[in-house]
Amino acid sequence: MKNKYFIDTDTASDDAVALLMALEWDDVDVLGISIVSGNMSVHQGSINARYTVELCKKDVPVYVGADKPLVKKREHADWFHGPDGMGNMNYPAPKLQERDEDFIEVLNNLINENPNEITPPTDGRTRDPERPCPAAESWRCCPDRPGWCW
Repeated sequence: MKNKYFIDTDTASDDAVALLMALEWDDVDVLGISIVSGNMSVHQGSINARYTVELCKKDVPVYVGADKPLVKKREHADWFHGPDGMGNMNYPAPKLQERDEDFIEVLNNLINENPNEITPPTDGRTRDPERPCPAAESWRCCPDRPGWCW
């Protein structure tokens, strides 16, 4: 059985590599990707994630989430990753479109349909401050998964 993941990311070049690894790993099933503000804006992070999904020739939905951190001031690392977040490599625009569905609802449904089966790796800032996901609250600190607190 494959390990199921729903990945939360801000998709600059470092997260694009992590996405590529997850998408190409035989034992991993990426159920979805949500984009949050961090190293890149959600707009640019979405472009980078969708490009990475296409590069891997996968059909994984990409959703846009929080466009600001929970606590800190919004800051991006374009000074490090370049304005496009990918080192200004001028990759082509992805054809894959963002999904219109509310990713909080999608994630909540996935968690309820796959109890204790989805691993929540977070490369981004996690959690939309405006719209919490009730089922994801169980990830906050799982006694049966030591060290899995965020």
